[in-house]
Amino acid sequence: MDIELIEIKEFLTRHPPFDQLPMAVLTRLPKQLTVRYFRRGSPFPPIDAAPPQLYILRKGAIELRNAQGELIGKLAEGDLCEQHCRQSATDEQGVTAEDTLVYALPCTELAQLCRDHPAFASYFEQSPSNRLRQALDVMVAAPATNIGLMTVPVRAMIQRVPITAMPDISIREAAQIMSAQHVSSLLIMDGEQLVGMVTDRDLRSRCIAAGLPTEQPVSEIMTRTLQTVDMDTLGFQALITMTRLNVHHLPVLDGTRVAGLLSSTDLTRFQSANSVYLVGDIHRASSIATLAQISSKIEELQVHLISSGATANAIGQAVSAITDALTLRLLELGEQTLGAPPVPYAWLVGGSQARREQS
Repeated sequence: MDIELIEIKEFLTRHPPFDQLPMAVLTRLPKQLTVRYFRRGSPFPPIDAAPPQLYILRKGAIELRNAQGELIGKLAEGDLCEQHCRQSATDEQGVTAEDTLVYALPCTELAQLCRDHPAFASYFEQSPSNRLRQALDVMVAAPATNIGLMTVPVRAMIQRVPITAMPDISIREAAQIMSAQHVSSLLIMDGEQLVGMVTDRDLRSRCIAAGLPTEQPVSEIMTRTLQTVDMDTLGFQALITMTRLNVHHLPVLDGTRVAGLLSSTDLTRFQSANSVYLVGDIHRASSIATLAQISSKIEELQVHLISSGATANAIGQAVSAITDALTLRLLELGEQTLGAPPVPYAWLVGGSQARREQS
């Protein structure tokens, strides 16, 4: 098996429902997939798709809208676009929010996999609420020594010292450093101060696609306004932040010192991608009723966390993180219903939520 097929197989093994397939099937499956690339702003699924396909999002992002043009969901790495393989019709229309790479599997092949592997098929038979229940079970099923994203702090996930560069080096030099270090992002430092970050996406969209000379300083294409996390931030909270901002890298601070860089890959190493459904369901919820259904699982989550040996502090932070996500989505739904706010505003919370000890 060549390198590309091995990489596809490893990707599939990390994402549901393909993690339910036997290894022999996963070894053959990459050869049945078609790799497709879509520029930002492309209709999705593509109108030229024949025969109907299941799409597995490898890189990029896709926004889903209903017939009225309202945003009802967003797909990110590891998510599936299965509407062409459903028996029931749907009026969802998608558009790529950034340059996007997908793996396409014919619906006929998907149907065969479902017939041969009941555990795999059950994923497509579940409602979002049942997928949420499964996600909660997965998150707390690990032993107390490896409870997962709900209780593991970011400090336990940092894999290496951060790779940094000065803002006055050229874009070419930055790309060479990233290539030599085998990293997809580079932190830009001015002495001890973090001033920006450059990712593979920035090199593509802000340099190559824009026709910018590679001898320009890297500060021309770096992202200057960065969201950071500290060493004690829970992995689950970091996941919520990445999902909300649609980013794949978060600088990690130890006080004011840059201690490392957390990527979506680091999160995957610690937790099955099933946990994404908890956050994904919240941010894709299109009604208050759906959010109420999701929030009803919090009591069950607390019971599972206690059974797993989680501390009271970890449980309080986990519940607070979920409430943060629910509150944010309620605000977004409010703006969709009432219109844009007349003035900039901030939402403030107090009490147990502010102290991150909510129960």
